[in-house]
Amino acid sequence: MWQTGHGYVPDEWRPEGTGVVILGQNPGADEEAGRQVVAVRGRDTDTVPHPPAPFLGRTGHYVETQLLPLAGLHREDCSWSNVLRCRWGRSNALPPEAVLGLAIAHCQAAYWRPPASTRLILACGALAHRALGGRGGVHDWAGVVWEL
Repeated sequence: MWQTGHGYVPDEWRPEGTGVVILGQNPGADEEAGRQVVAVRGRDTDTVPHPPAPFLGRTGHYVETQLLPLAGLHREDCSWSNVLRCRWGRSNALPPEAVLGLAIAHCQAAYWRPPASTRLILACGALAHRALGGRGGVHDWAGVVWEL
């Protein structure tokens, strides 16, 4: 998808024992640029430099500050991954379906290596659900739990 290799955002795998993988759709501008959102005020954000990694932008900030604490977790307690490791045309748009299926297959085969200790994969969005083998739209699978 990114023919020069520039813009690749690697997974953030934790050592064995973490048990939780957060799987998203694709990197955003913050992840690609290597900046982590540390505060959100309306449309404005404060960022700090961070090596490129999944979930550094607004979504990651929300997951870290609102969702993980409900489970007694911190960012360091989870591994982080995206189905696609590059941004299509340096935008948040997904590629056309003819390319999307090939991109999902390539990225999952080449990079998807969750730790053996993984017990829970949180699929954030329809593309993550699809990459894990799910079918249907969001109304068909929201809240579904699969055994690993």
